[in-house]
Amino acid sequence: MKRKNIVKIGALLITLGIATLFGIRANSQTADGSGLSLTEITELKKGAPPSGGKYTGPKTVKALMETFDKIYDRSHSKTTVIVSRKADGESSNISILTRGETDIIADKRHVSQFTIAEIDARYPRAVWLQLLLDSRITIDSFGSYASYLSKRHTLAFLEDNPNLRNAGILGISPTDDWKTYKAAYIDKLVDTHAKIRRASELAERAKQKAEHAKELVKQTKQKAERAKELAERVKQKVERAKVQIEPIKVQLERIKTAEPASDDPKWNRMKKSRYPAL
Repeated sequence: MKRKNIVKIGALLITLGIATLFGIRANSQTADGSGLSLTEITELKKGAPPSGGKYTGPKTVKALMETFDKIYDRSHSKTTVIVSRKADGESSNISILTRGETDIIADKRHVSQFTIAEIDARYPRAVWLQLLLDSRITIDSFGSYASYLSKRHTLAFLEDNPNLRNAGILGISPTDDWKTYKAAYIDKLVDTHAKIRRASELAERAKQKAEHAKELVKQTKQKAERAKELAERVKQKVERAKVQIEPIKVQLERIKTAEPASDDPKWNRMKKSRYPAL
């Protein structure tokens, strides 16, 4: 059960696209009934702080930006959004027009990249963060901060490509109304966030149970060791008692040997009374 929960958490983290180590690509890949695969990759420069460190400060836009903005701007290398279609195990070309830097790489997948300045202009950071907080999304580490900012790249990519939205990518119902689609996209983030939290809680409870079981085993082992030590002490006391009793036994044997036998005539003689028996 514990292993299953850990695997589930890993899959959800991959879906969310959280960077876990600096210099490592964080992939978010989603395949659904549309047959399309969307991959979001955020790369951080060497020297970026560990993504898993817990943030315990106020969950406000101002506090989050004061804590993470400079680090993010200094550490962020690029965020890439890739969409491809799988057909019989092969990637096939999709005609997609995008703003920003667009490229077609060797396997015919379409790649879109936006600079931080372009994304901040389209989806201002403070407004985006407030939208997430209002949607009950919790940002509690640099990794989650960087990940949720990268979701703007995917949203911009989808905004520029209505043909993808109509194809039902990410499992979102097709619609020509951008506001409706954007709201559904946020709902998707909220739903994924909730699943991650539930899976994390399950994993934490499983970890606590495992630690509790480990502690019980440790306590049982300690009790067994104490019982063994007690038995050893009792054994030693018995041995010492035997040593102490041995001289007494020898002395008793000597006393017994020195006593006259009960059939000695001297012991059988009876004085005759000078008075007649009554």
